[in-house]
Amino acid sequence: MNGESQRTLLKSHPIPAQPATAPGEITLHEWKPGEEWVTHFHNLQDGGYYYGHYFRDLEVAEADYDARVREYLGQTHNYPTVQPVLVPAHILEGIKAVRECNTTNMFDVGIAKVQAVALGYPETADWIDSHREDYIQGIFSGFVPQ
Repeated sequence: MNGESQRTLLKSHPIPAQPATAPGEITLHEWKPGEEWVTHFHNLQDGGYYYGHYFRDLEVAEADYDARVREYLGQTHNYPTVQPVLVPAHILEGIKAVRECNTTNMFDVGIAKVQAVALGYPETADWIDSHREDYIQGIFSGFVPQ
């Protein structure tokens, strides 16, 4: 049994073939049971899984899955423009520090919090923990100081 078949498929959405892409699907798999999830483009022509995004938080993985489906369907332009998230200036400083060190995917909430603490911004980690929806929204729409 190969590693591919051991993963639990949670969601998939078909993506029809287009001139520049093979037919496929966007998938959300449980990568490590209860610990890590992954979204992929699954190429049905060659059977490969491409462009994997890995997450330690299922809610964030599901949000990425939904965004990828919209992107592949060309629907991202149909969504209203969202305002940037207002955050205290010292919290924004920590978010920027994590982003600028470029050592983690900002969608990996757990690792982003650990990185914030390691960089000397424990209040940023606490804010992310208590404002998870705002944090995820800010990744998409940006952050501005209050």
